[in-house]
Amino acid sequence: MLNRIRQLRKQKNLSQKEFAKDFNEYISKNKMDITPINFSVVSKWETKKSAPTKATYKALAKYFNVNEIYLRGAYSKDELLLRLQKYYSKYADDNFDITIDTLRNLVYFDIGEVVDEFVISKRLKPWNIKKEAPLLTKEEVADFNYWKKNFNVLFDHAATNWLITKPTLEATEKDIIGALVDALSGEGDNVVLTKRINFLNKHLYYKSRYPIKTFYDFNHPHPLDGKEYYLEDGKPYFIGDNNQRHYIGETE
Repeated sequence: MLNRIRQLRKQKNLSQKEFAKDFNEYISKNKMDITPINFSVVSKWETKKSAPTKATYKALAKYFNVNEIYLRGAYSKDELLLRLQKYYSKYADDNFDITIDTLRNLVYFDIGEVVDEFVISKRLKPWNIKKEAPLLTKEEVADFNYWKKNFNVLFDHAATNWLITKPTLEATEKDIIGALVDALSGEGDNVVLTKRINFLNKHLYYKSRYPIKTFYDFNHPHPLDGKEYYLEDGKPYFIGDNNQRHYIGETE
């Protein structure tokens, strides 16, 4: 994205001709020493055949009431947070099947996983919350103010900072996703996340070995001793020699 002139013009519901007329009236009214434009100039700006001068960019930013860097093509913080919210929302969708091995679905899973780790690391959710994933409630997912309040730390990272400060570097969607994942990963608290992993592992049970199928039961913890545990009538057990079942509390 080289500039946002077309996007902002459309938000004003103006044709290129109407926009040129309105902008010319604006610079005249404000006595700006800027060359008037016509729809042909606007078309060239929007198709990247030419670009506004530095002075014109400043005037356009004032006209649209936006930051000049944003006008030149950089992303706003809100845009990036909205993307994060959108991807996590897909991940949190009850009807979304993350087992489908497509690039897009893996992207949703990557975003979902790092967001869940982030909310644990930042103590937004307790490390021993009795839920596997997603950890955010539907209300939190849908509330953009929740994302603005808790995820602004993203922009302290070089991974995302360039997206909001370097308008000449055109980022692909893959670039944006990678930057969000990198920034969130950089906020991980290894101590808290280790507690979280151990907590999950203590409640992880096997349905079958081949193919491996597992589930979590947060009402029946088992010893975290490296064995593969199964669950029958609320009683955890592992399979020992000769396929013998050994229930917790029994002696091998």
